[in-house]
Amino acid sequence: MRKILFFTKYTPKGPSSRYRTYQYLPYFRQDYSCEVFPFFGDEYIDSLYGKKKLTWVKIISYYIRRIFLILTKIKKKDILFVEYELFPYFPAVFERYLKWRKIDYIVDYDDAIFHNYDRKGIKIFLSKKIPKVISMAATVITGSPYLTKFAIQYNKEVIEIPTSIELKKYDLQNIVEIKEEKFVVGWIGSKSTSKNLLLVKDALQQFVANHKDVQVKLIGVDSTIAKELGFESIQWNAENEIRTISSF
Repeated sequence: MRKILFFTKYTPKGPSSRYRTYQYLPYFRQDYSCEVFPFFGDEYIDSLYGKKKLTWVKIISYYIRRIFLILTKIKKKDILFVEYELFPYFPAVFERYLKWRKIDYIVDYDDAIFHNYDRKGIKIFLSKKIPKVISMAATVITGSPYLTKFAIQYNKEVIEIPTSIELKKYDLQNIVEIKEEKFVVGWIGSKSTSKNLLLVKDALQQFVANHKDVQVKLIGVDSTIAKELGFESIQWNAENEIRTISSF
């Protein structure tokens, strides 16, 4: 059985990896042998929400572990799937290594991470990194027209697959049973994307003020931003995600 190696950025705790890779594994495993190698561990996600502080030693260990996996795990006959890039905030050295070994890889983007390298200081060294990663890929998967427009400048083999959910997990009968009496406006995201809620802060607050039977629930939001918005904040976990979303 042919093998697919998934080099994700996160464990299932990371939304991008959960929805772009992990939820599809049962289907891939019907025809392929699959192994998943996340760059960051669960403790990295926990650190984003202030549960624990991540040490530099731990961060360096992530890089060392991935170097070891690239050098020892990848075979030419394998299908290689890379989420974003092999190493964040590091030149495309190992993508070039794969190219040199004539190992094809598929790279996936559900977010415009190339803008991470637009910042002053970083831009000098890494502004051309993601275009290079894209240009060397056998296929590029994008999650939106914006990403497709960017990727197709550097690689013509681009497939657009918007991020999806597995519908069978959302049982309509259960959704009806747990609906709130109030009309619920819901949002799910992460600490890093919470800042986007501030763009619609006035609209949300005005909508709630004008409709007394309305409430807002925010899953995975940064606690500081949730406090500024004044809405209910719900910590994400795998057990409550679907039930809470079903109440929206």
